[in-house]
Amino acid sequence: MLGAAPSIQTKYIFGQKADTNGSVFHIDEQKIIYTAGHNVVIYNTEDKLMQFFPGLDISLGITSIALSPLRRHLAVAERAEPAVVIVYDTHTQRKKRMMSTPDCLSNEYVSMAFAPGQENKYLITMGGAPDWMLVYWQWERPRVLTFIQVSSGNPVYQISFNLLDHNNGIIVTGQDVFRWYKIQENVFKPQATDIHSKPEMLGTNYLCHAWLKDGRLVVGNETGEILILDANCEYLGYIKIALEGFEVTSILYSERGFVVGGTKGRILIFDSLGDERKPDYKQRPRIIQTEKKTNAKVKGMSLSFQTEEFLVITLDNSQIYSIEFNSLNEEADYLSQPFHSGAITGMDVCVRKPLVVTCGTDNYVRIWNYLERTLEVYAHYAEEPFSVAFHPSGFHIVVGFADKLRMMIVFHNYIKPYQDISIRACAEVRFSNGGHLFAATNGSYIKVYNFYTGENPPNMEFKGHSGKVRSIAWNEDDTSFVSAGMDGTVYEWKINPKNGVTHPNHQKGVNYSSVIMTSESSTGEGKSIYAVGNDKYLKEICEGNEIRRLETRSIIGQIALTHSGKLLFAGVNDPTKTGAVWCYKFSPLTGDYTEYQAHSSGIERIRVSHDDCFLFTAGQDGCLIIWEIKDKDIRALRREKEALGLPYAEEVLMTKVDIDDLNQQIESLRTQNRDMVTNSKMQYELNLQDRADLIEKLREQLVNDAQQDKNRYDSLAESKREMEQQYDERIRGIKEQYELERQELETKQQQDFMLEVGRYQELSRDKDMETKAAEEAIRNLEKRHHEELNHQKDDFEQQLKEEDIEVKRLDRENEELRKRHQYILKQLQEEDKQEVTELRMQNEADTKQIKEESLKAKGKLSMAKRKETMLQAEKDRLEDEIKAKREEKDHQDKQINQQREQLNKMKNIIADKEKEIGEREKKIYELKQNNQNLEKFKFVLDYKIRELKQEIGPREKEIAEMKEQTSDMDKRLKFLSGLNESLGGFMDELCQTQDNMQHEISEQRDRIRKSQNKIKAIRDGIYDCAQNIQDFRKLKESILKLFSKYVKTEGRGQEPDTEKEFARQCEYLQNSIDSLRKKLKEVTEKHQQENMKMMKVNAELIEEIYKLREERKKLSGVKRQYELLTQKTQPRRSSKEEENIKIMEKQKEEIRELRKKIQEIESGRPQSQGRLPPLENPSWAQD
Repeated sequence: MLGAAPSIQTKYIFGQKADTNGSVFHIDEQKIIYTAGHNVVIYNTEDKLMQFFPGLDISLGITSIALSPLRRHLAVAERAEPAVVIVYDTHTQRKKRMMSTPDCLSNEYVSMAFAPGQENKYLITMGGAPDWMLVYWQWERPRVLTFIQVSSGNPVYQISFNLLDHNNGIIVTGQDVFRWYKIQENVFKPQATDIHSKPEMLGTNYLCHAWLKDGRLVVGNETGEILILDANCEYLGYIKIALEGFEVTSILYSERGFVVGGTKGRILIFDSLGDERKPDYKQRPRIIQTEKKTNAKVKGMSLSFQTEEFLVITLDNSQIYSIEFNSLNEEADYLSQPFHSGAITGMDVCVRKPLVVTCGTDNYVRIWNYLERTLEVYAHYAEEPFSVAFHPSGFHIVVGFADKLRMMIVFHNYIKPYQDISIRACAEVRFSNGGHLFAATNGSYIKVYNFYTGENPPNMEFKGHSGKVRSIAWNEDDTSFVSAGMDGTVYEWKINPKNGVTHPNHQKGVNYSSVIMTSESSTGEGKSIYAVGNDKYLKEICEGNEIRRLETRSIIGQIALTHSGKLLFAGVNDPTKTGAVWCYKFSPLTGDYTEYQAHSSGIERIRVSHDDCFLFTAGQDGCLIIWEIKDKDIRALRREKEALGLPYAEEVLMTKVDIDDLNQQIESLRTQNRDMVTNSKMQYELNLQDRADLIEKLREQLVNDAQQDKNRYDSLAESKREMEQQYDERIRGIKEQYELERQELETKQQQDFMLEVGRYQELSRDKDMETKAAEEAIRNLEKRHHEELNHQKDDFEQQLKEEDIEVKRLDRENEELRKRHQYILKQLQEEDKQEVTELRMQNEADTKQIKEESLKAKGKLSMAKRKETMLQAEKDRLEDEIKAKREEKDHQDKQINQQREQLNKMKNIIADKEKEIGEREKKIYELKQNNQNLEKFKFVLDYKIRELKQEIGPREKEIAEMKEQTSDMDKRLKFLSGLNESLGGFMDELCQTQDNMQHEISEQRDRIRKSQNKIKAIRDGIYDCAQNIQDFRKLKESILKLFSKYVKTEGRGQEPDTEKEFARQCEYLQNSIDSLRKKLKEVTEKHQQENMKMMKVNAELIEEIYKLREERKKLSGVKRQYELLTQKTQPRRSSKEEENIKIMEKQKEEIRELRKKIQEIESGRPQSQGRLPPLENPSWAQD
């Protein structure tokens, strides 16, 4: 049914769905994806906000989620008929595709994976029982490309793609199931059905697996073993985890290795040793512990994919933990808050504070702050709590247990019970609106207690139900309340001296689960009661009469009405559906509603905040969902209430003992802070002094390095001038030699060219002669072949004609023989008939004569049959002769074909000769082009040489300018060195005073050490005296010896007040250091400016050098091409040419050596030092 616009919105979910495969993923460093209820949640760890992908209304829950490798797409699988897969865009949070197929008979998908590198196209899903079908999707269409059944009954737990090549590896693991498939032409090709060469002692219940960055595959089983396979699923080795009862339930790859999760919430980290040939992985000694008390298993893990800074862990008890991955901490913290690990059975909302209290089957009572989205306080009990109620003040709760009802006080960090009431298995307890009363169910009757005294007067017991009471609702003025139970009865009870029941309503066979009361009915007469139960109707009851019912078509577990009376909320608790929330417009109630997906199973409790801002639902899946109510009319009423009402209370309860403990902690922290401040001041002063010494040493080193660089620069400049002169002389010689060699090469090339032209003409004449001879031979062969072919053809035709005549003659003879045989056979048959008739007419005496005649007839018949066989043999002989003639004809046809092949070969030889002639003509053309290119390269080389000569002059001017700059810098360095010397003298005085103080401190330490030794000796003597305490004589002697040893011989004196002296020296040193620091700052600023200038100049020079090197490379490339061309154009060299080539190679080597020296000179220029060298072994670090 469809209703008006949405009026509620999901704001926050406390809880996690533990039975989802692929339970947690990182979208980025702050956002984490997991499932909660019937939603996929995106949780931001920074601002604590949530975004949601709600499930489908046709499904029965989310079974699996998968995130693409690039974190762009999210696949969500939901249980339905048939199973459904939805693909979302994580950036835009929009639904892109929804897919289902009849090829998979299961109603759920247990695992999914996107194809790495093709995540925008391909996806694999693993169906559940009964067929366990692996489906390969092209989800962008969407359509199924192929599918295959991987198991006949054993469960499958996980599927995945190879991270390096999605076509090369699809792995399926489960109980006694290991499959390796490849995708070839969009079809699954099985590669392996088991792990080859695996030891038999290893377990085969493979619970999880993961592909690593190096292409290997690791597989974990329930016996605590990790199998290591290569990219082709070949067994390499295994790792046995030495923890008792450890099962490998989850594996996650990392940059350095992989992470393993197992039972009792333990996490192990393995690092690769870097050997690709061996499966060597080392376990870190750090074992991360999440749950110590419970035996929870790790369900899923996720690393922040960019930095791998945080590891998020989900357990099968619905808890989510987070820990720094590279720290040494072994205990993980909750990602947001600890959640319920079982169904929530009770819930209530506070009036004066933004708090919600819940209790569940995990024996926990938790109090949540729905504005700050935090868990305020929680408590664990040995027994399961069935129900809970929150006092309007927020300082007290009442909890129903199996044996008692407990009243408790809510302190700031714990919950303390203060009174027990003997009510067993209280399924429902509700405070009145004023908080002075609370009603609790005790089986089939109800007791109302005074909250402030804890008493239950006799007139406050209400009996009338014949079955268990399941729901209670108070009236606005607390003068009455209504109840509904499993007996199908709804009562309204009055709180007055008479304590009577008014207008009961009974529906036989109905099990009511929730009831509410309004101020007036839809007809405007009296109060209305709304109740829901297992009959799938929402009923309105007024004065004991059912005045209206609305069919819901699903079992409604809980209903709640806003205090303004504008909206009615219903929570579905139907086993065949998920726990959705229905929102009705209540004034008037027409039956139209809007459905919102909330929980994966039935809703157990539903409440509305006192200001109508929020809706709270708690379900069997252990999730608490906070909804924001968005109705316009309610917002207007809310503003009126805020103007008239009070803000939320901020007070908390604390005992006197807690306050005293806090005061003691504050005082101890203050003393620690004072001690830390004094220690830090002393440490800072010592470090400052050490740094000043180090600065002085570095300054001296800088001056020395600058002087050395200056001297080195002068020497290099002088050597550069000498090298330039030598280089110019050698260039002139090389140029002259080059001109001579060029002229020789030109003449030689011209001679070679003329030789090649002569050879070309000879080859062309030879070609013409060979072509004429070949054509004449071909014509003769063709003529001879035609003559032989015609002759053989005539012979074969003559033989064929003769054979045809012979065959026709034999056919005629055969036909005549066949006709004669038929005629004789016909006459014999007629004669036999006549003889048979005569024999019938004769007497028995003539039987012998008839037998003789019949024997004669049989003899004639046998003779005819023999003649027929002879004719058949003659026919077979003639057919064999015809067959032999045909074979001879086939042989002659083969000979004709061979003659044709020989003719084709001759034609191919002629074509090859023509092709060789064409290639030689091309070679001659290429030689001509090479000659032209040589002329061009000669012109380019001459131009480059002229340009290099022109650039020598500006370079010398720049070198002169650099010398002037270096002289100015030398002057500046001299000034700075003088300043440093003056500062050094002052620092020497300070060092001298410091040495004196250190000497005095060492003397004081020696005195203290001596006094401590004496005290120890006195203690030893006193101990020896104490050994003789029973013998007074020996005791006296030992005491006198001790007195004479330590009292009479010691002289007493007064020690100087070292503390005052030390403080005075520290003050003096501090003042001197401050003044030196100011001077040092000024000097360093000036020095930095000069360094920046030098760096700029050096950068310009480096750019010019780089340009010259580029030009040199171009010239060398041109020369190399020239050499190659000259080599090509000289197929045959004389001895003189070889000697010239050797001389040129030697000259080239000399040129290379000269260039290397020039480069060394250029690289040896002094470079500016923008930064000081790093600190190595400072004095403060040694201390």
